[in-house]
Amino acid sequence: MSGLFYPDDADILRRTISECFRNGPGGTKDAGLGDMPYGVVCPHAGYVYSGAVAAYSYAEMSRARPPYIIMVGPDHRGSGPALSLSEHENWETPLGVSPVWYGADISGCGASPDMLSHAPEHSLEVQLPMVQHLWGDVPISPILMSDQSQGSAERLGRHLAGMAGRDQPVFIASSDLTHYAPEVEARRQDAAFLEAVLEMDTDRLYRTLRQRRVTACGYGAIAVAIEYCRARGATAGRLLKYDTSAAASGDASSVVGYCALAFY
Repeated sequence: MSGLFYPDDADILRRTISECFRNGPGGTKDAGLGDMPYGVVCPHAGYVYSGAVAAYSYAEMSRARPPYIIMVGPDHRGSGPALSLSEHENWETPLGVSPVWYGADISGCGASPDMLSHAPEHSLEVQLPMVQHLWGDVPISPILMSDQSQGSAERLGRHLAGMAGRDQPVFIASSDLTHYAPEVEARRQDAAFLEAVLEMDTDRLYRTLRQRRVTACGYGAIAVAIEYCRARGATAGRLLKYDTSAAASGDASSVVGYCALAFY
């Protein structure tokens, strides 16, 4: 997604990311708010729209020294298996190359290796420059969800938590929130959805999703984060930042909502 969602020139990309941190949490990439979370949620739009929001989650995790990075996001096209692993050995951005690594027990989560679903998908690839900015060439474990059902999310979250064991990987769930609604409506919809997320109530998350027809694209990835973080010891979520695309575009008639949140 280099040149589309973020600059394809390494120097410009570094400056863009630094600007996201200045315009987001402020100061530097080490501007976290306090305790280290078990996992975070980040948006995945172009950096001009959601980069400053994403920086809040990354700043909160910036003190981590992870052995690897777990990334879970939606397969927007639904072109792959229910859960798909990348078949590439490495992922590359203008900032460097990140090796792809999965634990020996990854097959137990029901995911299948698949190249076609990952190749055009941006929800995880857009996270990679910020991951590399903070942690260099630490291995990544990217997982796409075509099946975002509650059962699929709960099983995946618990399996990944069990796989992590005593390790302390960084966990990133990728999702935007309400799509293409007037800003007032988007904020109302997203507030209702985020209430369930911050309470770490997966049942309520899916109930709200159905009843209010919330158009968050990575709802399943967020549910995975809840289950994973709860199994690791988290008891509550914290909203670090919420905004919409109107902040960048100036158009409040049809917006996309973005959130940065963390589980502690």
